[in-house]
Parts: sequence; C-alpha cells; structure tokens
Amino acid sequence: MRNLEGLPIKEQEQIRAILSGAALPPLHSDIIAKRIFNPDVHPDRLNFLMRGISKDDTIDVASSAGNESIKQSLHSKSMITDIPSWLKDRRISDVEIQKVKQDFIFTRVELYASEMLLLQYSVTEGQTKSDLDYTAVKEAVIIVLMAESPKAFKEYDKACDKYIHRFIRMTADTGLSYPTKAKMIYVQLDKCLEQFTQERNAEAEDDKPDELQLWLSMIADVNDVKVSEEAEKNVKLLDIRAEALAMAQDKEVQNMLIQEKFDRMDWVTYGNEQMREGLSQGLSQGLSTGKILGTIETMRDDGKSDREIAERLMTKYGLSQEKADEYVIGSVPA
Repeated sequence: MRNLEGLPIKEQEQIRAILSGAALPPLHSDIIAKRIFNPDVHPDRLNFLMRGISKDDTIDVASSAGNESIKQSLHSKSMITDIPSWLKDRRISDVEIQKVKQDFIFTRVELYASEMLLLQYSVTEGQTKSDLDYTAVKEAVIIVLMAESPKAFKEYDKACDKYIHRFIRMTADTGLSYPTKAKMIYVQLDKCLEQFTQERNAEAEDDKPDELQLWLSMIADVNDVKVSEEAEKNVKLLDIRAEALAMAQDKEVQNMLIQEKFDRMDWVTYGNEQMREGLSQGLSQGLSTGKILGTIETMRDDGKSDREIAERLMTKYGLSQEKADEYVIGSVPA
C-alpha cells in the first residue's frame, strides 16, 4: 500500500478512518461510483438517479454501453466515459462523476454528447448505410455530477438557487426554439448538500428535502452526520452504504482511494502555482514531455486503463482532457 506521509494530516486521517471502517469511502470516487451504479448490476439505482435528475420517467436502463465510441479519423481523440449505458428505447446515456472542479466542463461535455450522438447515427450489425436516417437518431442523455461547482456555476448561484441545470432545448436570439437530441444536465452536488443540511431544497416545489436530494447529498458527502442519519432510514441507501463499506476493505480499492487523494493534491498544488505565476489554471506551459511520457509508461506497467492515465495527467500536470488524450493515444502534442 502506498505511504500516506506525502498527504496533509487531514487527508491522512480521512484515509485511515476509511481503512479502519470508521468512515465510508466517498461515493463520488471513480472506483466506488462505477461499481455502486454499475448499469449491468444495479440498473435500478441508475434509473432512480437519472429519472429524478432529468425529470424523465421514461428512462429505463438496459445495459452498460461498454464505452463504445466512434473514431472519425486516425487522428480523432478517444473519449472514455464514466458510467455509460444503453436505455431500453435505444437512447444512450452517461453519468459523469467530477471530483475536482473543471472550468472547461461545458466544452468537455459538449464533445462527449457529440460523440454519443454520432454513435446513434452509425450502422449496426445487419444494417446498410442506406438504412441510416436522421429522423431515426435517438437522444443522448449525459448527466454530470460535480462534487465541486466550477466558476461559472458559482457565479450563477447569485441569480439562481437551483442546483440542477438541464440543457434540453436550443433557443435562438429570435426566440425560435427546438428540443435538442443531446440532453446535457449538470448537478452541483456541493450546493445540493449545503441546502440539505439547511433542511431546504430549491428543486422541490415546497422547498422541502426529498429522496433524490438525499441520494445526491450522500454522493456529495457520504459521511456527513445529517446525511448518515437520514440514509439509515432508507433501505436502498443502507444497501449502498454497506456495499461501499465492504469495497473499502479490498486492498486494490484502498490503493486507488489513496491515489485519488494524491491526484487531488497534485491538481490543487499545480493550480496554485500557476496562479502565483500569473497563468491560467489548466495550462501546461513549460511541462517536460519526457516526464509526462514517463508517467504514462509507469501507469501502463501498473495495468492502469487509458481513462485512469488521462485523469492522472489532468490532475498531476493540469492538462485539459483533450491534451491528456493526445498524450495517451500517442499523438505528438502541439
């Protein structure tokens, strides 16, 4: 197991509490979320979340989408989603978990949504290209659960008390509007939890906490005292908490949880250094290509997936999703 000494004291205490079973691992951790909400194992959990967040009761998970993707050319970037699934009506969906705020989140999600739509407009087994029809393209639904609200959302908090933002229509400056095929929905988990602890809910007509808010608050902070008290009264959430507790006793999961702590620390440290130097957070000026490639090689030797490697590059070196993908797939950076 990796040594904890490099982490701040508070972070070390949190990890030790999880390893001892005194605390639960965060549900917004990649390794935890992908198992807790696995489309093939727990479609009921995913259904509840997606239906409530999207306000679409027709959502019904069929299976995992298995990170299927389309490459438009040899130079296209690979995009790997968090919890992708096919719905029974053949729409495609994805739930993204963002642990660290990303001020480029809108661009990233638009790219994801575009690829999901292109996947809908592709020939399946037994079809010919002549069978394709724009009118037959199904919707793509992408939900982003943000543990930390990015700057744009923080600024909009002054004008809006809601914490779920649904982009489901395209509207021109003339007022002409139409429903989009790509539904993009953003959830501010931190804002949701804050309201829950204050016993209010801007998403409810009566401003009262409800079950969806409790689920989202538990994803935001599974160890919050008030959240824990209410979750103990809910059978489904008790099952989730028990599963997360059991997972945290697995040595591999423990190592991944520790690595996530280091990744987060690297991201914050790098961002602070950039701001002190007067640079925008996320730029990678002056980075050593050799160092980045060395990190990729080490992680590949450890059996890490392309997604895990890309996320490591983003957090450790402050790279954008696009730039991290360039390194991972072996293209020469600009």
